[in-house]
Amino acid sequence: MTGPIEHFFGGEPDFLQRFVNTASAVGLRYVLVAGLAWILAYRLFRTRWAYRKILPRFPEASEVRRELLYSFVAILLFGLIAAATISAARRGWTRMYFTAIP
Repeated sequence: MTGPIEHFFGGEPDFLQRFVNTASAVGLRYVLVAGLAWILAYRLFRTRWAYRKILPRFPEASEVRRELLYSFVAILLFGLIAAATISAARRGWTRMYFTAIP
């Protein structure tokens, strides 16, 4: 019988594979949610929603690139922390228990 960790993360991937899987999942969710928000607010409804903006000006291209870089670094950090937590839990170094509740 497999536990929840095996169910969500498959067999026994190594740390690097776990990191890549987690960072990819986080990155995909980010791109879907933030990308959709960006397209709606700054492309499709730019003029219609302009009066709702807190700052009246729109961001410069350099600001957008900087924010994308910060987001990419955050995705990598989330992937690293998640991989470390899962690896530690698999080795019994945490108080995370993965037994089935009857």
